[in-house]
Amino acid sequence: DGTDSVTIHPDAIEPIGQYTQKIKQSLEKRLAASPEIQFRIETFPPYRVAYIRSWGPYNVEVGRDAFNRLLQWAEPRGYVNDDAIVVGVAWNSPYNTPPEKLIYDACITVPASTVADRWVNIQTLQGGDFAIHHCDIDIHRQEEEWMRFLLYGLAKSDYQPDDRPAHSIYSTESTPERVIADLCLPIKPLMQ
Repeated sequence: DGTDSVTIHPDAIEPIGQYTQKIKQSLEKRLAASPEIQFRIETFPPYRVAYIRSWGPYNVEVGRDAFNRLLQWAEPRGYVNDDAIVVGVAWNSPYNTPPEKLIYDACITVPASTVADRWVNIQTLQGGDFAIHHCDIDIHRQEEEWMRFLLYGLAKSDYQPDDRPAHSIYSTESTPERVIADLCLPIKPLMQ
């Protein structure tokens, strides 16, 4: 019939099952032994933001350039103030999207009357329930902190990631070397 068939001997299946079980136990042991990451749950309203989009690997240089351009636009218009929320939005997972296709938006909240121009676009970020982990870290440790949050915080909770984009809300006290931010992961309850 032109099709090849492969027969797997039953003795070959057992080592695969043992290996899978060993990996699962190892991960469970590491999670149990790790320090738990503290986070809180909040419901965010939708945010109307001006944004500058960048494509490419999520790294410090790409984010810094986008935020510098955004703040140069926002400051003379009076949008950099005590009420402003500065947000970085990661639209894709770096674990299953090619680096050149990753999309990142540097955003700042703006009034409803603000319109897009040749420097920025306008969008509304979807609100909803988010797990929020506050951190004060070296600027080059952001990806590691996200992984710690997922593995040692969310994985030990009754929640799972939702399909809305993750984002970071940056403090005005952040410096070029240190990030003070709330890592905000969209969540939904675990299915029972």
